[in-house]
Amino acid sequence: MTEEYSSKDLDHLGIVSAMCDEINLMSVIDQLIPPDPRATMTIGECVKLMVINGLGFTSRPLYLEAQFYASKPIERFLGRPCTSDEVSNDRLGRTLDACFDHGCTSIFSTIASKAALKFNVNTKFQHLDSTSMQVEGEYLSEDENPLITFGHSKDYRPDLKQFMISLMCSQDGDVPLLAQTIPGNTSDKTHFKEALSSLKTQIQNNPHRSYFVADSALYTADTLAEISNQMKWITRVPEKIKAASEVICNIDKKDMEELSEGYKGIEICSIYGKTPQR
Repeated sequence: MTEEYSSKDLDHLGIVSAMCDEINLMSVIDQLIPPDPRATMTIGECVKLMVINGLGFTSRPLYLEAQFYASKPIERFLGRPCTSDEVSNDRLGRTLDACFDHGCTSIFSTIASKAALKFNVNTKFQHLDSTSMQVEGEYLSEDENPLITFGHSKDYRPDLKQFMISLMCSQDGDVPLLAQTIPGNTSDKTHFKEALSSLKTQIQNNPHRSYFVADSALYTADTLAEISNQMKWITRVPEKIKAASEVICNIDKKDMEELSEGYKGIEICSIYGKTPQR
């Protein structure tokens, strides 16, 4: 009996697959979203295949995923017998719907926190910021505050609608710890307060002290009063605040300490938003 052999491309996707297995991507998602016993593929398996697809098929639409896996060793990725015929745009669509219904932010934060523990990522300093993503076309919504709408464009495209992505990363390796999509007209001042307020319970139960770093949009009286009793923060004081502008105008550079080449600083204590600070 003659054995038949075939070759398939693995490329860099073997590394991607191995990293997904390292952080237990499939099992974590299947614990959050129990699989339908009638389905031949679990939600976790579909998500892993979409992650691999996104890093190896970037110029093609998602509904062609079966075509992509026709030349890939899909059974090696899933660790079980499987063919590309089992991958369909209907199954992927149902997977995306299930993730949306559960909450993409919750799924991401659960996976990210487990990955950070797995690889011992230092989360002492966590950086929070947002960016806008422009889109074209008509996006009709009956929501009072739709996700896709006109807003302040950070890419200077006020003619396009947009949504925003909020991301919190660790200083150690820039590992994403929290990601969420927010409406395109969201103000950073409002969002930073809401995002950090929602984390207060987790911070209170966390024995490891973390510092949250953000730009000057964090520095509002309401935000500081809301978060300062339970978390540490680092930000730049905007010069439009009278006390800050007075310090800048009246400071004697001779009193400043050299921090590094080209940088000098001086420590000043203040109270703003009923919050003592340095």
